[in-house]
Amino acid sequence: MPADGKWIAGLAAETPLGKAARRVFAARLAAVVKHWRPAVEQPIKTENVHQLRVATRRAAAALDIFGDLLPKKRYRRLRKKLHQLRDGAGAARDWDVFQIALFGWMTGRPDRERPGLDFLTGFAIAQRQSVQIGLNRTLRFQSQWGRLSQKTQRAIPKTKKITLDCRARKEIGRLVRELSTAAAYEPMDDAHLHQVRIAGKKLRYALEIFVGCFGTKMRDTVYPCVEDLQEILGRANDSRVTIDRLKEMRKALRKAQSVIWRRVRPGVLAWVVEHRRRLESERDNFRQWRKTWNQKTPGINQILSGTTNGCR
Repeated sequence: MPADGKWIAGLAAETPLGKAARRVFAARLAAVVKHWRPAVEQPIKTENVHQLRVATRRAAAALDIFGDLLPKKRYRRLRKKLHQLRDGAGAARDWDVFQIALFGWMTGRPDRERPGLDFLTGFAIAQRQSVQIGLNRTLRFQSQWGRLSQKTQRAIPKTKKITLDCRARKEIGRLVRELSTAAAYEPMDDAHLHQVRIAGKKLRYALEIFVGCFGTKMRDTVYPCVEDLQEILGRANDSRVTIDRLKEMRKALRKAQSVIWRRVRPGVLAWVVEHRRRLESERDNFRQWRKTWNQKTPGINQILSGTTNGCR
């Protein structure tokens, strides 16, 4: 199985915890290295940056799950490096998303909006180029990652008494409860939806590691439901971030460049209105998702209630 796939081959309920952790770190860190240079050297292919950001997220999730097995110094070093790279890839990806959404929407808009949309296009391109500089600088420590991966794997104890299943049931159970609690909260303001998104993201990446400890139902029904949540709230977050950026831009232009603002105002405000509409649509989609999730929760709890040797 490819190192950068969702699933990691060779993990089962009875796999010793230390062995599983080493296998996971090997796969997740290899995926980071695989997508790193293409994201730097071929940024015009937006999928490269997207894959790098996903790889860093999965590696960070593995660190959250197995970090207690590592010496504190090793844990902090790896966490710092992942954080630096994830920030660089994340900033680049956010502007890619901004441009793709804008270019797809602006075709056929009224002529009075054209100055504002052209302004936004140029602004987005300039911002994307700026954050790429920061991502390029991360290459200076790429050569360290091979050694970092090997040292991380060697630092994990070779215990055979605890199996992966023990960690799986504890972690998945906790994350399911956290997501259910967050999803049930009202009212659904932007900050709250962001917290639900974080809870869903943690559960998704944990499932990708632990899914082999459970039956096919967890992979075939629960995981796709969590994926759907991430798609819905990912789009909602993109709109929320865009609205915030446009508000900041409007404030700056009105204060320092009022003449320019009057010219670009119709296009900028139209883009704000569009994202407000999209955000409300995703809130509706989330409400429908929540009903589905609540229906699945009893079945998930039943799956998690089982035990294996060493977990009783």
